[in-house]
Amino acid sequence: MVDIGKLKTIKRYLTPGLVEQWGSRPWSDSEIAKSFVDLIEFSKSLKCSKGEAIEILISRFGKLIDDQLEPYQAVIELRLIGHWHRISKNKSPRVSEILEQILLGSEGAAMLIDMSGEKDALQLVLSYLSEKYSTPLCILDVGANIGKWSEVVLEFSKSNLDLHIFEPNKNLITVLQENINKKLQQNKFENSLYINNYGLSMQNSNQKLYINKQSHEQATISQLVSDKLYSNNTEMMNVKMEKGINYCISQKISNIHYLKIDTEGLELDVLRSFLLFSNKPSINFIQFEYGLANYFCDSGLLDFFEELSDTYLIAQILPEGIKPLPEYTQSLENFKWGNFLAINYSEEDFLSDFYEV
Repeated sequence: MVDIGKLKTIKRYLTPGLVEQWGSRPWSDSEIAKSFVDLIEFSKSLKCSKGEAIEILISRFGKLIDDQLEPYQAVIELRLIGHWHRISKNKSPRVSEILEQILLGSEGAAMLIDMSGEKDALQLVLSYLSEKYSTPLCILDVGANIGKWSEVVLEFSKSNLDLHIFEPNKNLITVLQENINKKLQQNKFENSLYINNYGLSMQNSNQKLYINKQSHEQATISQLVSDKLYSNNTEMMNVKMEKGINYCISQKISNIHYLKIDTEGLELDVLRSFLLFSNKPSINFIQFEYGLANYFCDSGLLDFFEELSDTYLIAQILPEGIKPLPEYTQSLENFKWGNFLAINYSEEDFLSDFYEV
């Protein structure tokens, strides 16, 4: 039978940093595709539980605990396991679409929440927080869109919540409320819900929100992001913005257990609206999106490291797990879409899963 403890250890195998090599090594597409087609064919024969399937795949493809395995082979074996998870969730029978997902390589971190690793990371953190803290967990979802991330919070939460949601796009509020209320009915805990139809920023102000007509998930208060990434498919809306610290004061929030920020390039601005004040709240975990929009907003990973690294360990959320980044390196600054998790150094029990603290 599958040893769950060993599986967790294998998942933490990301720590040495081999996955970063995936996008930079000059391996041919045909070589990669051949390995993945082999995996797809093999997976068709699996008639067992998910846990048993993972065990079989590790046995077949993932010799990750073999000390003699070359890094070149180790990263391929690790990726095969990760791609198996994505393939198993893919409902399309078309191999071309499956291979398209596979060949995303390390950029797979930018996929939907079910497949990017966000869901697994969130479940892991929520489970940890629920066990450690007896008080209701204070969760902030900044840039909620239609509420997919908050739905996952309600799905996996094991304690009472104070859930604060921020979405400035008034066209999405009705759908957002419906989605969250539906999840609330399925959640057995006592939760307090606050849905705010405005955004957070370093300034209390009224701003123009630029919305991509072709994708409601893309909306920003940066005109440059809109011009560069949304082309001419934009509609504008006047929206209210408020300082994060002002919201905390008004709601008497002194501790945020989990802060998630997805604001199409303005993540650093939102983060600073909490941190650059003497009466700032303590924050246990911070999740932020990073990508091309940050480039056009004149912010990069270096800025996040400079803002956070004294108090937090920064990690990358990948489909295979959470990959710690102990220090900033220039190679990280690629502006490829993905999500990162800042873990407060005070959370020693959580950090001990990655290394000795």
